[in-house]
Amino acid sequence: MGRNASRKDIDQLAKRAKKQGWIIEITRGCHYRWVNPEGQVYHSPYSPSDWRGLLNLKSALRKMGLKLDE
Repeated sequence: MGRNASRKDIDQLAKRAKKQGWIIEITRGCHYRWVNPEGQVYHSPYSPSDWRGLLNLKSALRKMGLKLDE
């Protein structure tokens, strides 16, 4: 099994997304709001507790057009 995703992991992903023109905000409810350049929106937890949380987030953002260099 993998480890739980940390805010640091998500912050690195957000930094990569911002370079690609995404808008990332933290909502009042402490969730991330990801907006791709086409205006599609995705919400994710501020710090996922599930060990697959980061993998699921990457998958969802990839489907919305985020390019990951992995």
